[in-house]
Amino acid sequence: VMHYNALWNGSGVTVAVIDTGIDYLMPNWGHSLLAVVSVFYKNASNGEPIVWNLEQNSNITALYDFDQKLFEEYHHYAFLDTAGHGTAASSIIAAQPGYGVVQGLAPGVKLIMIRAFFANGTSTLPYVLTALQWVYNNTAKYNIKVLSLSWGAIEPPNNPLVPAIEAIESKGVIVVAAAGNYGNIPGDVAYPAAAPGVIAVSGFDCYTGQVAWFSSVGPTYSLGVKPQFTACAVNVPVLWPPYVTFSGQVYDPYDHNVSALSGTSFS
Repeated sequence: VMHYNALWNGSGVTVAVIDTGIDYLMPNWGHSLLAVVSVFYKNASNGEPIVWNLEQNSNITALYDFDQKLFEEYHHYAFLDTAGHGTAASSIIAAQPGYGVVQGLAPGVKLIMIRAFFANGTSTLPYVLTALQWVYNNTAKYNIKVLSLSWGAIEPPNNPLVPAIEAIESKGVIVVAAAGNYGNIPGDVAYPAAAPGVIAVSGFDCYTGQVAWFSSVGPTYSLGVKPQFTACAVNVPVLWPPYVTFSGQVYDPYDHNVSALSGTSFS
C-alpha cells in the first residue's frame, strides 16, 4: 500500500500528465480528475486539442458516450486509456483513499490527462509537441504547477523536446520525467528526463534495496547531474484498466483494477 503525508497531499496543485489517456470510468479518481485532453482531435473553433472539463461537466456517462461516438467513427478513443500506462502512472499521483490498496501519493491534487499516445503505447514527435504546446498555452488557465512525463527516448541534445519543455519551465512549472529503462549503462538517461531543468527519476528495487536492473542511470554531466531522484520501480501497485490485458500480468486477486508493474514510469 502506498501512503502519503497528509500535510503534503498536493492540495492546491494541478498536475498535468501526458500519456496514453486515463480510465475515467474508475471511481478511484473521486474529484481529483479536473480535465481530459486529446491531441488526436481538434476543437473546430480554435484548432486546439479537444478538452472535456469535468468540473464543468462531471457526467461520466456523457463523457463515455462522446468518446464512444468518436471511436465508432474514427476507430480510436479520444480520452479513454486503451493501453493502461496513463491510468497506472496517474494512480501513483492521484488515486483517492478509500477505493482499495492503491492510493496516490498526492490525492489532494487536481489531475489533467493529456492523451498523446496510441493504444500500443507509442506516439510521434508532432503529437507530443502538440501536447506540450497545450500545456504551455493553458498553464495559467488550469493553474498547472507540475508536468509529469513517464516516457522517453534516446535523442540528441538538440532535439525539439528541449525548447518546448524549457518554455513550459519558464512559466514556473516543475517538469518531472522517467529516467528510462535502458539498463544500468552510464549516461543513458532518456529525453525528456535528460533535458535541462527536468527532474529525472530513476528506479530501484524496494524489495532488495538495489538499483533496478532496467533503470537508466547517470551521469549526464553536460546537462547537469542526472537522475536527481530515485524511487521504487519494481512491482509497484497501480490502477490498471480491467479491459486491458497483457502477457504475464499480475493482478491483485481481490481487485482486478489493480496490477503490479515495473519500470521507471512508475517511480
